[in-house]
Amino acid sequence: VAPRGLETLHVALARDPPYRWAFFNELMRIQVDPRLPLDLLVAMQRAGVEPEPREVALYVQTLLSARNFQLAHYAWLYFVPQERLDAQSLLFNGKFQYPPSGMPFDWMFEHRGGLRIEIADAPGKVAARALRAEFTEGQADGGAFQMLTLPPGSYALTGAANGLVRARRGLVWRVSCIETRMFQIAETDLLREAPQWQPFSLNFTVPAAECGAQRLELLLQAHSDSEKLASGSMYFTDLDIA
Repeated sequence: VAPRGLETLHVALARDPPYRWAFFNELMRIQVDPRLPLDLLVAMQRAGVEPEPREVALYVQTLLSARNFQLAHYAWLYFVPQERLDAQSLLFNGKFQYPPSGMPFDWMFEHRGGLRIEIADAPGKVAARALRAEFTEGQADGGAFQMLTLPPGSYALTGAANGLVRARRGLVWRVSCIETRMFQIAETDLLREAPQWQPFSLNFTVPAAECGAQRLELLLQAHSDSEKLASGSMYFTDLDIA
C-alpha cells in the first residue's frame, strides 16, 4: 500500500465505520504485508480510536499461524496497558493480578473433566491473587499455559505453591518448544503437597534451533487415564522467569 493510500485507509478506519471488523477479517485472509495491519491499528489508536480486542487477537493469531512469533509478540505487547507490564520479568501477569485476556501471550486456561483452573485469592496472603488448580470427580484434562518468545539461552522459572493434591503423580510446570511439536525442554519436580507457601524453581535452556516460541504450562502429569484421577487443590503465585 502506497503512503497516500495508507493514510487514507487509517483516516477512514479511525472514523469507526460499520465495515471495520469485516475489513480486518478480509485483510487477514488475503495475506498482505504482515506489518500493515499493525500500522493501521497503531494509526487508529493515535487518532483516538482504540482497536477492539478481537481485532488485535485476529491479527496476533494470523501471525502465529504463519509462525511469525516475534512480530506477534510485539503486536500483542504494544496494546497491553502499560500498568500491566512488569519490566523485570519475562513472564506476563506472574502474580495473577489481572483477569486473562484470552490472548496467547497471556494466561490461557483449558479445563475439562475433573479439573477447574481459575484465578482466586491467595490463601494466607493479604491482597494477593493466585492461580488455583482444583480437582473434582472425573478425569482431569487441560491446564494453564502461556506462550513465550525467549531468545536462546539459560533461564530460571521461580514461583510459590500452596495446597494438597492427591494423585498418582502430581502437578508439574513444563516448558516446551512450540515449533518442534511441543518438544519438552524441562519440567519441575512433581508438586503435590505444600501445607504452607513453598518456593519452587526450574532451570532450563532454550535451544538455538527451532525454538523461536515456547509454551509454559501447568498440567497434571499422567501417563494413563487412571493417573488423571485426582482430588484436592493447589495454588500458585509469584511466578517469574529471569
